[in-house]
Parts: sequence; C-alpha cells; structure tokens
Amino acid sequence: MLPPTEANYVFVTSSSHAPSDLDVATADATCNARAAAAGLPGAYVAWFSATGNNARDRIGAARGWVRLDGLPFADTLDDLRNGKIFYPAALDETCSAVEGEAEIWTGTDITGNASDDTCTDWTGAGTGRWGHARGTTRAFTYDSNSPCIKAKHLLCFGVDRTTAVAPTPVTGRRAFLSSGWAPTSGLSGADAKCQSDADAAALGGTFHALLATSTTSAASRFSESGPNWVRLDGVPLAASPADLFAARFDTTLTQRAPGTYDPPGYELAWVGAIDPTSVGGATCDDWTAETGRGLNTDVLLAGSDAFSGGEGDCTFSHALYCLEE
Repeated sequence: MLPPTEANYVFVTSSSHAPSDLDVATADATCNARAAAAGLPGAYVAWFSATGNNARDRIGAARGWVRLDGLPFADTLDDLRNGKIFYPAALDETCSAVEGEAEIWTGTDITGNASDDTCTDWTGAGTGRWGHARGTTRAFTYDSNSPCIKAKHLLCFGVDRTTAVAPTPVTGRRAFLSSGWAPTSGLSGADAKCQSDADAAALGGTFHALLATSTTSAASRFSESGPNWVRLDGVPLAASPADLFAARFDTTLTQRAPGTYDPPGYELAWVGAIDPTSVGGATCDDWTAETGRGLNTDVLLAGSDAFSGGEGDCTFSHALYCLEE
C-alpha cells in the first residue's frame, strides 16, 4: 500500500528502452503506462529531453516529489538544478529497488534543458546522456554519456501537485563533505581538515575523516555503538552505523559544513579502501605524498557506490567524508 501523500510521486521505470525506440512522447507515455499498471495516481512526464523539448518545461509548476516508500526526493525544480536532493529516486513503480547498473536515459543537463547528447534526437546515432537511479545532485540526470546502444530505464515525475516536501530531521552524530584536501599531511592532516571545516561553520563537536590507511580501516576509527550518522539536514546516511560501515548508504553525503549542498559538478572523495572495513589499498603513501595513487569514490552515488571507485593521482585535491565522533 502506498504511503499517504499530498505530493507527487517520482519513480524509475522497471522497464528498459533502447534509445532508437524513444522520443519525448514515447518516454512520457511509458511513464504513464508504468504508473497506471502499478495503480499510481496522477499524470507523469519523463525527465527526458530532445532538441526544442526540455524536461524542465514539461514539469511546469509542479513541485514536491516523494519516492513510493514516502521518502522525499526533491522539492522544486530549482532544488534539482542546485543539487538539493534528499534521497535518490532509486525505486521503480512497484516500490522495488532498481538493481544493477541502474542507468537512465535523460538527454538532459543539470539545468533541465536538452543536452548535446541525445542520441541524435533519439535516432540511435552518436552518444546519449544518462543519469543514475542511485544518483543525487547532477548524477540523477548526468552521470555520464555513452554510445546509443544499450537499453536503459526512464525517470518519471508526477506533475499534478504543488505540495512542498522536506525530510523529517533525525538527530544523531553529524556528517558532512569537506572542501578539497591535498593528501600530503597524513591522517592527522585529514582530521584537521574536517575539524577546520566544522569550526569555520560553527558546528561544534569533534570530527574525523572516514579514511583508511595501509594499516587501519576507516571504520575502525569510529565507534559503531554510538548514535547513527546524519547529514546536517537530518537525513540519515544509512539505517545504522553498521549499515554505513557495510557501505549500504541510503543517500549521498553531499552536504557541506555550512549546510550548502554540493553544486552539480563532478566530485570525488578520498577513501583509501574498497569499503569502510578494509585497510587501505592505494593511499598516497598513507596520505603523505603527491606521488603514487589513492583510492577515491564518487560522492554523488548512494548504495555501495558511495564507497567505491578507482585510483586517482595523488597530486589532486578531493573532498573527505567527515564524521562526528
């Protein structure tokens, strides 16, 4: 049974579609067909664009979108453009988690307008822009682009209602995403960066980096028996500390110490290991050198993607996951 709501629903289609089988009208019709089959109320449009037909324009004056489990996705179109997303869309029209690659054809940039990559207006030629079902900030609409070969899901927005939505804040240990940190001052330097950002924002408390070294896991630096970790807007990062350390992130840590949400650009965080309970793999010589490689992660994706990724050059500055003691 659907949770009661005065807001619009947002969902990812359970079906996948080849780009050559799509156009704007077909994408919208697919959203409405999937909604009707699942018994969802209201009218829907796809977050999907082509030349002269922008996703943002078809949303109109609608605002306030929640997932089918009742958790808020986003409130306004401006919030979508500015990265203020509470939970990723993540669920299909049956309220089931979208598994696997979870890629979504959008052809839409972060402004809500048609991008340069629309599979040549959905003829199947060239490249297409796609988002990710577990993505926030810009990643829900633009995680990458690729040749127009594979079938992907669609992202569907209800457009009948104008009810504001926001998360119900939960108290707990706080967490935020630091500004950029160059890995030259060691683990103590990473902790100092987190504390400096917290102090500048007058947060109070003591903060450390969720960061592994060659001998120490990131999780071992924190107590699992304490309260859960929440973003500064009160959104829990995971169901429990144990879930967080198992890399089961329910949302992304994309809020900065001042309370602002990460702008819709590409953002990485240094993590040093493949998951929070593993000791470091590539750690820039335990975060003391600009030589070598360091493991980082894409902070714009939830689930296990929030603590995974590839190796990066140690000359770059990336963010840190900062958790309160």
